[in-house]
Amino acid sequence: GPLPDPAQQLLHTMRLRWLAQAIGFERLFLKQGRLSCHFVADPQSSYYQGEAFTHVLQFVQTHPRACAMKQKSDKLTLSFENVRSVKEAWERLKPLAVEVPEMVEVEARVLEVGEE
Repeated sequence: GPLPDPAQQLLHTMRLRWLAQAIGFERLFLKQGRLSCHFVADPQSSYYQGEAFTHVLQFVQTHPRACAMKQKSDKLTLSFENVRSVKEAWERLKPLAVEVPEMVEVEARVLEVGEE
């Protein structure tokens, strides 16, 4: 049978964390419909020279209404408005990943079967 709602929410949260790590985010906050994604704190990190960050920049440039990138001091964040659930956050972040980790895809298929 279908998974109980709290179990589904926990799995969606874990999927979102794995996806965020694959993209290069250190922290995520989903509060009052706003998803805030915090990039690697060290501005000298090799992450900022790599393919994952380049892919995120390309997404931001080609989808200027979907998200907003801001820098305060040395902290770089990417935010999305009108995100109502963890599952919706995952859907919004998925296009930012160069490659979605295999475990995240497996979990997605398990959850989709459980929700039917």
